[in-house]
Amino acid sequence: MNEQNKKLEVLKNRCLRSSKIIGVLQIIIISLFMISSVAGIAILFSSSKMNPILKEQIEKGNISSSTMEIHSALINEKFDLNYFYDKGQYALPIVINCLFAALSCLLVCFILHIFRQIFNQCVQDESPFSAAVLKRLKAGFIVITILITFSMGLGAGLIAGLLGWCLYSIFEYGTAIQTEVDDMV
Repeated sequence: MNEQNKKLEVLKNRCLRSSKIIGVLQIIIISLFMISSVAGIAILFSSSKMNPILKEQIEKGNISSSTMEIHSALINEKFDLNYFYDKGQYALPIVINCLFAALSCLLVCFILHIFRQIFNQCVQDESPFSAAVLKRLKAGFIVITILITFSMGLGAGLIAGLLGWCLYSIFEYGTAIQTEVDDMV
């Protein structure tokens, strides 16, 4: 086995390990998705019991309005909690936070799935510099850039797009060289 084949085997092993690690991370994130979803739904259905308790705790000062803020990277805007409080919906901000957390878990799981497909393609092909890997990279970077733009804003989306484009360009060059080498042999 020559030196290049040894390096290729090492790379394939690393890609295989990375794919397995991503699979474990996906299981963890899916579990977090389930927990967030179930918690949000449970709080929603028990809000009639929770609203008086939360109102009392807010009035006593045990829970501050900053604790009850709706946090979401998906929506870069703070909600006026008085809107919910005026309607007696003290549990609703918690429900919304749980559902945003669940949605965020789904997005992260989807991004990990894209990377896992890329690693699996690298393991299957003769070289990581193949047209199939290049195609998956391009599609993956486009999807990731769009998701980051909508979840974190235009600035983060532009940075992600630039990084994706640079990595894609490197792989595109590597694929061109690999094709030339394969044609020579």
